[in-house]
Amino acid sequence: VVQTTDLGFFVAGNIQNSSKGYGSKDAWIIRLDKNGKELSQLILGGKGLDEVEKMIPTKDGGALLGIYSRSSIGGTKKTENLGEGDYWIVKLDKNGKVEWEKNYGGKGDDHLRTLALTSTGYLIGGESRSERSGNKTVGIEEGT
Repeated sequence: VVQTTDLGFFVAGNIQNSSKGYGSKDAWIIRLDKNGKELSQLILGGKGLDEVEKMIPTKDGGALLGIYSRSSIGGTKKTENLGEGDYWIVKLDKNGKVEWEKNYGGKGDDHLRTLALTSTGYLIGGESRSERSGNKTVGIEEGT
């Protein structure tokens, strides 16, 4: 649950085996006003497993979601996975509509662990079991 600039809320969780879902697990987002009245609902997911792991409010009243994705394009997902599991970042506007989305990861399994708002954008962090591949430009290096 995150509070928005208009004092409303975004509530996010995961939904499994829903008739409205797209894969084995999807992200379910509900937008509420300041009195708790439902304004919108959205299910995000591709053909595989998609789990919301983090969500932060944005300055424009929207939300930024960090989703662990093992899905290719399909359902509501418009970006291709780069490996086994990727960070799927989805920006929602103040009405709960998707503004943009982006996948990050290498050939292996990559898990998002944190999202932060900065003065110029967003900071995304996590863990990776991928070498330099996909759109991952850093890797594990040996040294002292």
